Amino acid sequence: MASNYNECAIVDSIVHSFGSASRPLDRVQQLTLRIAIARCHGRNEEMLRLTLERADLEPQTSSLRMSAIAAALWANRPHQAIQLLEHIWTTEFG
Repeated sequence: MASNYNECAIVDSIVHSFGSASRPLDRVQQLTLRIAIARCHGRNEEMLRLTLERADLEPQTSSLRMSAIAAALWANRPHQAIQLLEHIWTTEFG
């Protein structure tokens, strides 16, 4: 995704085009776009908050949970990343 490469103009353009689309986005899609904007513009705490919110909308072991772990690391929150990983482990393997 362009946000991974700080291509903020591309991210902003994509978000704008989705915002004016005739078909509304679901909540996960909306959050994904907001996450891309936050990441691209260096708002790591906001990116983490949005990523955690998005992860809560999916099953406990979904790939969105893994994205939340990566976001915690990106926001320099290794302890939170470990907690999230432990939660996935406990949920999956008891």
